[in-house]
Amino acid sequence: GTNTQRGLGDKLYYFNTNTVDWISLFLTEQYDKGPVHAFATYGYTSVKYSYFDHFFADPNTGDHIDTSAGPIAGNQIKGGVRYLFSKQFSAFANAGWVSKAPIFDGAIDDITGQLLPNQQNEKFTSFEGGFRWTTEDRKFDVSANFYVTKWRNRTESSVSEDGNGGGTITFERGVD
Repeated sequence: GTNTQRGLGDKLYYFNTNTVDWISLFLTEQYDKGPVHAFATYGYTSVKYSYFDHFFADPNTGDHIDTSAGPIAGNQIKGGVRYLFSKQFSAFANAGWVSKAPIFDGAIDDITGQLLPNQQNEKFTSFEGGFRWTTEDRKFDVSANFYVTKWRNRTESSVSEDGNGGGTITFERGVD
C-alpha cells in the first residue's frame, strides 16, 4: 500500500536470480620449424541459462516463474602462421571462425522470464595479418597489423528511460 515503508536491503518489484553455467574445452597445436611458426586451435563450449523470479508467479499455475534454456553448444576454429624471412623481418596471417551461444538476453527474456523462440548462435569470422621489421641491434622496430571481423546474428539489448521512472527495454536479435 501507499503507507508501506521499505528499508535498506528490501526488494522492490524486481528480484530475479539468473545463472549462466558453461563448460569449455580448448585444444591447441603448435608447429615451429625453421622459418615457419604456426598454430591451430579448436574450442567447444556448452552453455545453460536459468531464470527464477522470487516475486511474481505464473498466473496459470501460481508457481514462481522458473525457466531454463540450453544447453546450447558453440564451436570455434582458429589458426595462423608466421614466416621469418630474415632475423629482422617477419609476416603473419591468422583466421578464425566462431559460433558462440547467444548472451542470456538471446535465450530468456529477463523481464518476463519467458523462453525466447529460435535461439541461434552468434557467429563471426576474423582475419588478421601484419609484418614486423626490427634493426639488427633490436633497439628499433616497425610493425603494422590489419584485421577484419564480421559478426552475424548478434543479440543486442538496450534500455531507454522516459524520464518519468519508466522506459523501454529493446532486444534485437539477428544483428549483422
